[in-house]
Amino acid sequence: MLGRKALFRLSFFLLLIASVAYSTWLLRGWLNPQMSILDSFSSELAAVGQPFNWVFRLGDATTAIIVGVVAFLWWKVRACGWLIPLTLGLFSLSTIADVLFPMACSTALSQACRIAEASHSLGIAHDLHVVTSVSANVTSMFFVGWALLRYRRGLVVPWIGAAQLAITALSGVTAAYEIPGFGIVQRLSTVLLVAWWIGFGWQIVRRGGIRPAQLRRLVVRGSQI
Repeated sequence: MLGRKALFRLSFFLLLIASVAYSTWLLRGWLNPQMSILDSFSSELAAVGQPFNWVFRLGDATTAIIVGVVAFLWWKVRACGWLIPLTLGLFSLSTIADVLFPMACSTALSQACRIAEASHSLGIAHDLHVVTSVSANVTSMFFVGWALLRYRRGLVVPWIGAAQLAITALSGVTAAYEIPGFGIVQRLSTVLLVAWWIGFGWQIVRRGGIRPAQLRRLVVRGSQI
């Protein structure tokens, strides 16, 4: 049976694999070059009817399974409390749902698709994809935000987390209002998220788990006033 430190190293190795799997959108130029990187969502690469959509779905599914395993391992060995494993688990479920309910078509490539989406006539799977994508973004932001607040003194690269929160929020705004370039913003958010996974996972390996810093002391001091 693996010891605590071995499980930390295993979880870090798994996060490295998940980071690669979650970056399949980088293959767009070879597998689906007509898809604009500026004004399309990464999910559109996995939409029904798109070439090699199975590659991008497989990447997301692999990511979801691995992140779910890491969430379980961190919860099992109490690596960083219980809330972070919970948010990772919810991210995993949301990403699996993304794969199971792909977009019905690409709004970036088809005017008819955009019109049908606006009239909500693309079917329940397409509408559910919007919900699960938002859920994945929200849970990832909660993971990063809570880690920054709860473990800020023990983190190696807190600026990556802060940048990820800011860019993900910006991505939501640019996508909602269809501001030109929203695709780049979304992909930058993804890059920062996988960088955060790697940095946070390495910190757990290096320190043998992360314990809350400062926040608990502030609460205790406040209760004594």
